[in-house]
Amino acid sequence: MYTPKKSTRRGNDFPDDEAAILQAAATSNNKINLSQNIPEEYIYDPLNAEPTLDNLRSTLINQSEKEALRYNNELILEGKDNTSSRTANAKAKAVEGPDGAIKDILKAAEKDVNIHLARIKAVLAKDPNLLESYSRETDAALQERVQRLEKMQETREELQSQSMQILHSLNQNMDTMTMPANTPNKNGTSGLTQSDVQQARLAAWEKALELYMYCPPENTNTSSDGTAGT
Repeated sequence: MYTPKKSTRRGNDFPDDEAAILQAAATSNNKINLSQNIPEEYIYDPLNAEPTLDNLRSTLINQSEKEALRYNNELILEGKDNTSSRTANAKAKAVEGPDGAIKDILKAAEKDVNIHLARIKAVLAKDPNLLESYSRETDAALQERVQRLEKMQETREELQSQSMQILHSLNQNMDTMTMPANTPNKNGTSGLTQSDVQQARLAAWEKALELYMYCPPENTNTSSDGTAGT
């Protein structure tokens, strides 16, 4: 006699096919949410999508309108002997100044960059919540990359400052400095052995190669003979 088995499913336990259906539904909903909130080029090819730069564009338009209004006010004041109005307009211009305008532009650009990265992350992870929660400052992978770039820039600047010395060491004729081991020179110190010369030459070539990799010839301030470039 056949006895049907009792169901042992509890709470949120689902058979594999039901779980797969729920997962597919959730993924589909996420895609719909993403497509409704970001430009479609991010959906099709997020890594090659172009940033929209809406905040930067808006900031530039706003600054252009302010400058046009200020210019019109100056033209009006030129036809009037209104010293107090002219002084107030000059003070307002000095307070805002070019530095304030640049700060606003940089802030808008940084916001656009964060939005661009959030869209890419959201599409790749299929998680629309990242559109609101993502931040460059908390992105560990991005911060690690920034630190690597900063370290590379520090190394580049250091090598550039040492380029004359590096190329001079590379072109130095160390063979003329070779002396038998433990042979005192005229200063009373031991001269370089052949092994010392080889090690020094190898170190010079390694440093020159590092200079070439970090600072290609067009970026260095010296020519191949160690003289200053023009």
